[in-house]
Amino acid sequence: MTVRMKFNIFTSFVFFTLMCLQVSAQSVIRGSIRSEKDNALLPFASVFLSQTTLGDRTTEQGTFEVRNVPNGRYELIVSYLGYEPLVVPLSLQDTTLTLHLKLKPKAGQLSEVVIRKNPNRDRWLTTFKETFLGMSSAAKACRILNEDAIDIYYDEQKGQLIASSDGLLVIENPQLGYRIKYVLQGYINDYAMHYVLYYGFPQFEEMKSKNRRQQSRWEARRLEAYRGSSLHFMRSLIERRLKEDGFR
Repeated sequence: MTVRMKFNIFTSFVFFTLMCLQVSAQSVIRGSIRSEKDNALLPFASVFLSQTTLGDRTTEQGTFEVRNVPNGRYELIVSYLGYEPLVVPLSLQDTTLTLHLKLKPKAGQLSEVVIRKNPNRDRWLTTFKETFLGMSSAAKACRILNEDAIDIYYDEQKGQLIASSDGLLVIENPQLGYRIKYVLQGYINDYAMHYVLYYGFPQFEEMKSKNRRQQSRWEARRLEAYRGSSLHFMRSLIERRLKEDGFR
């Protein structure tokens, strides 16, 4: 097969998640989340390891604990409505790690908010979903469950469609059986330069199958999505298995 690069947020990370969780768990991450503004504890904040199924939500006392973490390098993501997402690089090796973290309020959160219906929003959202999720039949089956969380506008001077989210986007992929919580930090669709750039941090959550047959279909599709993907190519390149894995 030729090298096929699939930059879809679902297919790019599916097997990273599965392969990480096959390693024996040896580390624990615990701690608390506070506001940088007044040092108040923040309940129900999302705390997760990017590109994995591992995470937690803070309790009413603002504390969290992520157990059964395989040794390795990670990015710990903390997300809370009205605050800037926090990214903490970690290296774990038989570790019990305690973190006391503070989030910075987003600029302008206290300013007056005026809500107006934008007649172009539906059209912009359609373009956003086509470029963010993809155009394949599997991508078209995906749903963003909380589209209202997407801040989107068109910059006429720059000729760019720009989007971000306050809090987590919740996306369901029924073809692969994943629910994805995504911190969208930025999205740019530049019409003049003809490129689309987006960046953020995903957490994966396996959807509950109705029966064994559906679970088997999901597992087969995950394997199909992985084969020939950019992640498959990079793993093959590092392990010097390009020919054996069918790349040329």
